[in-house]
Parts: sequence; C-alpha cells; structure tokens
Amino acid sequence: MSQRAKFRRYKLTSRSTVNNSKKFPVVKFTFTRVFQDEKDCWDEAFLPGQYIEIKSRIKGQVIVRSYTPIQGRLSKSFYIYVKIYPNGLMSTHLVPISSTFPTSPTKSSLINSDSVDGRWEELFMICGGTGISPMLQVQSESVEERDRKTRMYLLYGNREIDDVIDSNALREYERSSRGMLEIIYVFSVPPPNESNELSYLQGSITSDIIQNSFPKYGSARNTKIAVCGPPEMMLNVKQTLTDMGYSEREYILLI
Repeated sequence: MSQRAKFRRYKLTSRSTVNNSKKFPVVKFTFTRVFQDEKDCWDEAFLPGQYIEIKSRIKGQVIVRSYTPIQGRLSKSFYIYVKIYPNGLMSTHLVPISSTFPTSPTKSSLINSDSVDGRWEELFMICGGTGISPMLQVQSESVEERDRKTRMYLLYGNREIDDVIDSNALREYERSSRGMLEIIYVFSVPPPNESNELSYLQGSITSDIIQNSFPKYGSARNTKIAVCGPPEMMLNVKQTLTDMGYSEREYILLI
C-alpha cells in the first residue's frame, strides 16, 4: 500500500517569463515556505530527478500537477518552469503573487545507487521543451560542487530558438562548468542569421544526431542517459535508443 503524500504549504513570491515564444510562453515561478516551524516543512535540498506535486482547487475540482523543483538562491525557496497554455487549468491558475499552494516532494530518480556519493561518471541528457527542467536541476546542484566529478552532455531540442528556456542560465552553467558540461541545441526551424548566437544542429533528435553528439558514450563505467520532454518526443527517443542497442537499464525516462 503506497504511503499518502504529505503536502506542505508554500507561497508564490515571484514569476518571470524565461523564453521568447509568444504562442506558448514559459514562466519561472518561485516559491518560498510559509511556516518557519521545521515540522511544517521538508528539507529543500532537492536531489537530481526529484519532482514535486502542486495541488490546488480550481473550478470546483482538486487539480494536482507534477513539476521539477530547482533550488532557489534564497533559503527555503525553489522555482519551477511552467509552459502557459490558454486553457491550462494549473498553468493559468499559478498567477497571483502571494497565493499559497500545497506541495509534496517525491523520491529522486537520478541518483546512482551503485556509487558511494550517488554521482555518475558520465551523464547524457536528451530533452525537449520544458523537459529541460530536470537537467537544469542537475546543473543547479553541480554548481555547488567544488570538485565536479560528472562529465555531462546535454542534447536540447526545440522547434525554434525562441522556445529555448532560460538561455542565460544554460550559458552560465556551461561557462562555469570548466569543460564538464557540453550543450548541443537541435532546432526544427533554423534561427534567423541575425539571431544565431548558438551553435546548433537542424532537424529532430535522431540516432545519427545522438551518435554524433555523444561520441564517447560508455567510456566511463558509471554512465546514464536521462530523457525528458513531450510524450511523443520521449517515445521516439526511447525507440531510437532501443534501435541503437541500448537496454532499459542504460537510460531513464523522466516525467
């Protein structure tokens, strides 16, 4: 019998748009805890692969949605990335600053159980759209490490350059990684020449792109592939990895 989730109350304290898409903007929502009593709050040191559930009553029904929390700069805070759909129940409800929302954490899914420190020697990340969230979660934690041990490759697919989420954060993570993080962008629609600030590949995430982007896969003993994105994209990547000969033990599909 599964244990019932415990929800804790957090306050929405800020929001900002983090992409340039006019059709489907992505907003960064920052939450801070309401209660100061430690009994009313879990430890906010979120682990890679961990996600939370946010619950709210909307139009007479209880709505629960899952999001990836990323450690905030302020103590006892975290933020999430949410794509705003015109008729999205939760995304359009997460608007009023100072509103409070019950949240519940889940177990981590990106910890290496065969390693003493839980780290991988190599981590290959394939994502699309808001599927970048757990990958940014990994980067946020890695920034705190003085001696980075995990070599990371990030393959990030979007329809066009305006869909890239928090490009400033991505550039800063890559810059500060001291060569331990390599980001490769994939666009279905090539960027205009005047806005072409990123090196990129054109098309969709195929076996050729994966092989060319991750040429050293398997050179380390403890290696993992993490995949996150829209359902159709994840199914396609899963099939591609299977066709390439990867077993289900070698990759993980994140929500």
